[in-house]
Amino acid sequence: MRAVTVGTLQDYPTEAAARRSDAAQAIILRINAEHTLGPVTAFTVGALIARYQNEELPTRYSTRVSYQSYLDNYIRPRWGETAINGVRAMAVG
Repeated sequence: MRAVTVGTLQDYPTEAAARRSDAAQAIILRINAEHTLGPVTAFTVGALIARYQNEELPTRYSTRVSYQSYLDNYIRPRWGETAINGVRAMAVG
């Protein structure tokens, strides 16, 4: 595949803006995961969310809607622009 549409000109007025989008990052992750040199990690949590939505989101309606709600209302607004290496586990106990 040589070209992929990730949005409209209103969404991404420049090529650089389109390349920085979560949708484009998800496509890059999928392509790089198939590369023989090994997988490349996501740049941002938003890119990771986009890849999850495209490839791993459950097909069962109630589960899908519930997960999508959490992603859209809580996770993406708080963590979407955060670099993956900026996310740290929190000790619980």
